[in-house]
Amino acid sequence: MLKASLDHINMSVKDLNQSVEWYNKIFDFKKVEEGVSSDGPWAILKSENSMLCLYQEASSKLNQNEANLRIYHFGLKISDKDLWNKKIIDYKVKILYGGEVRYPHSVSWYLIDPSGYEIEVSYWDQDEICF
Repeated sequence: MLKASLDHINMSVKDLNQSVEWYNKIFDFKKVEEGVSSDGPWAILKSENSMLCLYQEASSKLNQNEANLRIYHFGLKISDKDLWNKKIIDYKVKILYGGEVRYPHSVSWYLIDPSGYEIEVSYWDQDEICF
C-alpha cells in the first residue's frame, strides 16, 4: 500500500513578507527557503512535516476583489518511490512538465486529478523533509 500524506499547499499572497511574518507568529511556520522567480518573490515555510509555498502575486494582477489569489496546487508526500512508479505505469497516469522533476532534496511528479486540480506528488530523499 502506498502511504501518502499532505506535504504542502502552494498559494499566491498579496504581500510575501507580511504573510511570512503572520504564519510565523500565528502558527510557528519558519522560513526554510526563499528566492525570486520570473513571476516574483517566493518562500517556503515549514512547521513539523507541513509546508506552505507562498508566491507574491504581482500587484498588476490583483483587482478589487482579489480573485487572482488562489491555491495553485497541493502536494502529497509518498513513502515508496518504486510503488509510485509502478502505479504511474499500471494506471497510465499522465505526468506533467516532461516527467519527474528533481529538486535538491526530493523528486516530484505533477498530475491533474479528474476535477482538474493539480497535485504534486513528492518523494523526499531518506523519506524526510529537509533543506
